[in-house]
Amino acid sequence: MEVLLSFIRKRNRIYHLQVKVPSELTDTLGSGDISISLGTGNKRKAGKLAELANVRYQLAFRELRAANKKDLKSMVNIKKLVRDYVKDDLADFELAQSLGKVGDSDTVDVELEALDVDLSHSREALSMRRHVSFMEPHLSPGMLQELATVTDPREQAMDKAQLCYDMLRARIRLVEANIEQLTGHFSGHDVETILKDLGLQQQLQPLANQQPALDVNPSPAAGLPAVPMPVTDSPAGPTLSELVDEFQRMKVDAGKWRETTVMNHKPKLEALMQVLGRETLVNQITVDQCREFARILEGLPPSFSLKGYKDLGVLSSSEMAGKHTKTLDTKTKREYLNLARSLFDYALQNEYIEKQVMIPGLIPPKKGNTRSLRSAYTAEDLKVIFNPKTFNKWAGDSPARFWVPKLALWTGGRLEELSNLNACDVMVVDTETEGQLICIDHNLDGGRTLKNQNAVRTIPLHPSIAKEFKAYADSVPPTGRLFPELSKANGRYSHALSKAFMRYLRVTCKITDPKKNFHSLRHTVTDHLWKAQVMESIIEELLGRAGKSETSRRYAKGYRTETLYREAVLKLDFKLA
Repeated sequence: MEVLLSFIRKRNRIYHLQVKVPSELTDTLGSGDISISLGTGNKRKAGKLAELANVRYQLAFRELRAANKKDLKSMVNIKKLVRDYVKDDLADFELAQSLGKVGDSDTVDVELEALDVDLSHSREALSMRRHVSFMEPHLSPGMLQELATVTDPREQAMDKAQLCYDMLRARIRLVEANIEQLTGHFSGHDVETILKDLGLQQQLQPLANQQPALDVNPSPAAGLPAVPMPVTDSPAGPTLSELVDEFQRMKVDAGKWRETTVMNHKPKLEALMQVLGRETLVNQITVDQCREFARILEGLPPSFSLKGYKDLGVLSSSEMAGKHTKTLDTKTKREYLNLARSLFDYALQNEYIEKQVMIPGLIPPKKGNTRSLRSAYTAEDLKVIFNPKTFNKWAGDSPARFWVPKLALWTGGRLEELSNLNACDVMVVDTETEGQLICIDHNLDGGRTLKNQNAVRTIPLHPSIAKEFKAYADSVPPTGRLFPELSKANGRYSHALSKAFMRYLRVTCKITDPKKNFHSLRHTVTDHLWKAQVMESIIEELLGRAGKSETSRRYAKGYRTETLYREAVLKLDFKLA
């Protein structure tokens, strides 16, 4: 196989990959060289991205050569294998459903939880480029036999990598489709629609005088830079996709965004790029285009990506107006538009644009204060949630399900900081006035992150749970995590537990108020302490929040453990029976 002639060079603080087009393809592509932005100023990272991009180019060049020779054997076979994989999986799911093996009302909660975990692991494998190791065990003997028809070992390895990559993308879409069906978003699978989402729909052979499009753009989830074809150096400034990459990198490098933040914002930035165009020059984006984006958001239903809206670029505000009776919440629309405004603020600061195009008038006002978005639980709610008969059945043999909600109720802790505890974070503290207190220490050991600097704190436990919880903590290996059954998904250990608790709340407990969720346990603690006339600074210290005033921010930190215990923890008096 021909080795690509390529090199990287730094331009405007960003590394670019230069690729020499094979001589026999220069007429086809209309250029002898290709230049792409690698989206990073880190040389080591740029080298890795360049290596991966080179593989994509080799595959693309092979496809073009094969098209010129009218021999698409290898590439067509890969698409056929993935198409067969999709059809077989859908057939298996529908057969199991017809036999009552899935979708039963008594087991649907467990099935959805398993699918959520599968989806999280699959997306993580794709984003971390572990598609070969993740999907290789799923290759059937027929697939391996098909791959073996390619004699060149390097070409065979590339074909296997491409097959695993496409199969993993297919697996993610299949799991999404199964979740959609189990949750009632649509009544049946449309095979061709799913194949179209993946770019695997059956296509007519190109005419003899036509050249197939060179598709070297990896999925955004693959973590590779977009590769526009053909590319010429342009002094006109960055494209929208390049601006997004630079903006995210700046946030991460400055320590303002963590891995979870990047993942949470990814759908919002993806929606913006779909509507405005990935390759649109930033300095050509107008207020009217941003207004159209805001109006499209106005017409979209909640969870729109699960309801067939995979590409917002094909929509118009006029066709979306009035189409759905239930649309995105104001808070969600504000998140999308405020993030877009921050992006264009960054562009303005770097003189990529001359004025802000996401003007304030496009962003809807808040519909209420922050606390009004979540409600505390009533005494009756708590009795229903923690009813031993239903709660213990839901918790089953999962220590995390049993303990994390209780810890949240008796400490006001956040879901993620409780899910991320280590066994050694449970300790006994000797105090001057209260004797020995069993405590939880929220810290940054082992590279962990907390919401803010005030979240680093030591919290004494309430007598109603302290001894029993300490006994559980002592049963866990001291060097391990406190809840080892919680695996990291989407950057959070609490991902699966959060979904499971919400299903328990809505389905089993019948608490359907949209303002009540896991975080409401934290609000319940706050309200209870307010009613007990506990000082605000002590509440802030217990909950790990930044004080509202400069005085509280400066002096509230560092209340002794016994003070928190006596003035706050002992005043939590929940009647759960």
